[in-house]
Amino acid sequence: MKLSPCLITPLLATLILLGCETASVEPVPTGGGSFRGMSEASPAQRAAQAEQAQQANRTQTQARSPQQDRSDRREPRGDRPAPVRSARNDTPATDSPQPTAAADPDEQRSARSEITSHESGEPMGTVRAMRVRANLLPRGSVPYDNLSLPLVSPCGSFLATQSGLPPTWETLLAAPYAEPPYGTDVDIYELDLESRDAIHIATVEADAVLGRSVNNRGFLIESPREDGSRWIGFVDWVDGELMWLIDDDSVNAFAVLGEDGRIAWSRRGPDRVTFELVIWDGQNERVISPDDSADWVMPTWAPSGNGLFVFTLSESGRMDLVYGLASDERAFRQSRQRLQLVRDGNIFGAYQAVNGQVSSPDLMPVSSDHLVFFHPSAGRVCVWTPLAARRDALTMLMRGSIFAILESADRAAVTTQDGLYRQNLADLDDRAEMVRGTLLPRLTHDETWPYLLLAPGENSVGLTSMRLLPIE
Repeated sequence: MKLSPCLITPLLATLILLGCETASVEPVPTGGGSFRGMSEASPAQRAAQAEQAQQANRTQTQARSPQQDRSDRREPRGDRPAPVRSARNDTPATDSPQPTAAADPDEQRSARSEITSHESGEPMGTVRAMRVRANLLPRGSVPYDNLSLPLVSPCGSFLATQSGLPPTWETLLAAPYAEPPYGTDVDIYELDLESRDAIHIATVEADAVLGRSVNNRGFLIESPREDGSRWIGFVDWVDGELMWLIDDDSVNAFAVLGEDGRIAWSRRGPDRVTFELVIWDGQNERVISPDDSADWVMPTWAPSGNGLFVFTLSESGRMDLVYGLASDERAFRQSRQRLQLVRDGNIFGAYQAVNGQVSSPDLMPVSSDHLVFFHPSAGRVCVWTPLAARRDALTMLMRGSIFAILESADRAAVTTQDGLYRQNLADLDDRAEMVRGTLLPRLTHDETWPYLLLAPGENSVGLTSMRLLPIE
């Protein structure tokens, strides 16, 4: 994969080492606007990356694959958003995560891990640690393209995955002259508790890539068109029915769903290279124009539903994270807070900062306005709370963190390349290792199994449900 090593964040690098074949991924696009400053790796660097990927691939093991068809489907709650402009298995599984005991803050002491068996559908592994006890339940695996991680429904019963040929970086990042993603499939699976397998439901009937947002009813896709435009679609979790929400002649990208049918996305003309920020409130469209030829990319709704986070990329390459009230352009500019990230950024860096983070108005465990993202300068995951006191606004999570979600106002589930940790946000030295391995957690509304752990492997993502238990 032709990437400058300095541009590869730990999450993408981890996905490469876990099985992404470098020969199948196109170069990062270059050019003006958001795509400035992107360079290619040398042949020696690409050869080293390929050797690392091949070595990681050899370590993968095989497990069972889904076999049953689903006879009845439980429909999640929620409503579809209204269109902005209406328009006319088998899969090899990856290794199951290994439960481990937690370590103390200084990682000097260890706790004993007990493996016990259970009956009547109970999981095989039970983690017993000094501060964390958890059950793990293997749920099979789903295919993926070694690039875009699956989306999980808020109820935890469905997921959407992107498989087949990975799209080019031009397509993924909505670059000029991006081609439709021929050979890329978006499939929907249901997690069957009885069979512990992911059951295929439907394939989306469009040349599209996975979007960045879900709600109780469905998820977003983005479809680059042959004429250079890019549409935004909404797909139902249960039957895969597709409804186009935005289908004009512009390049519409990076959309996220908000409360009450609101949508925020980045938009540019087919002959332009900079993105403006667009907000649809269900009835009216509001546009926030770029400052000084800057771009607005990768918007994310804040938990309150009134604020919006967005990355801005200046002509010089400076990348900032901005927060503001989304009621209109004047309110956004007057209320905005700014966090400077890097002076040599580009759209790929913004994409990687929130890669794997899924925006959902139906799943907000923490009410305060915040954004969890990978900080390119700090080299770890951070939590930015712009309305907090200045000294408390930016929280840096564990060194080596590549992904995280907030469980509550004072707890985070943090992924490193070695394990999944629970970290105390009030005392950052207080943390416990929950599961060993590179696992990305998804929090759901499932009361029995609230966590779904994603384990990226070669051409597939292993699935494991997890629940935390009271500490004895």
